[in-house]
Amino acid sequence: MSGPRNAIAAIAVMDTKTRVDLARVKIKNVVDGISALLLISEQNALIVYSPLLAGQIPASSAGHAFNSFQRAMHGYEIVQLCALWDKPDGSLRP
Repeated sequence: MSGPRNAIAAIAVMDTKTRVDLARVKIKNVVDGISALLLISEQNALIVYSPLLAGQIPASSAGHAFNSFQRAMHGYEIVQLCALWDKPDGSLRP
């Protein structure tokens, strides 16, 4: 007989202590992800939505670089937010 065929079956055969320990690790990872996302969001509030930083860039080729930087930071925040709610896929592991 091989091991459990899916995650639900694997959890069903675990004892309570193992399940609680696994849940603690998973919840810590979620909380860490949310904390990191909040930090990114606060940083992006200054970079993307506030004229504070943009007002310091003179009209030159640096302006284009700053606009690219703003879009990249905003895009990264959106990707991280989506990743937080994305369904885990074990087949994507390295």
